[in-house]
Amino acid sequence: MSKLKQQFKTVNQLLFSPETGQTYRQAVQLSGKILREFAQLIWLVLCFMLLISFWGGRYAGQASYNLRQWYTNLDSQERQDLLSVVWGSLQALVVGNPDSGETSSGSLIDLAKSQLGITQDPPALQPIPSTVTVDATTAEDENPAAAASPTESAATTTDGASDA
Repeated sequence: MSKLKQQFKTVNQLLFSPETGQTYRQAVQLSGKILREFAQLIWLVLCFMLLISFWGGRYAGQASYNLRQWYTNLDSQERQDLLSVVWGSLQALVVGNPDSGETSSGSLIDLAKSQLGITQDPPALQPIPSTVTVDATTAEDENPAAAASPTESAATTTDGASDA
């Protein structure tokens, strides 16, 4: 019993000593300060994301409106010329010159392959033939009783008696 009293006294002294109270008070204060600063950081990030999306949406809306107005002000021939030039430039950028069959070394495909360290294209897939022949020969069953029709096998039981 004296050992129990001694342990209780030791724990009591540790819990209620001025050093313990001061340590816990500092830990709670520091935790509160960390939580406040973290909450303020989250709030500022949310405000920043809201402003970026608002400004970006306004900018994109105005840019698309201006582009649409400019395009509608072009006459028909200018539109055709513009579309053919833009399409040709995009093709040359992505796959090279399709007319000559050569790819440019500055194309996006080549750039992506060099970034990934790929030196060869994968082998081309073989086309599936339009008609396929199937050899439909069957082998003879070794156990003719297993190949009996379901009505025949249901008519007889293991003891040879008929179910019907």
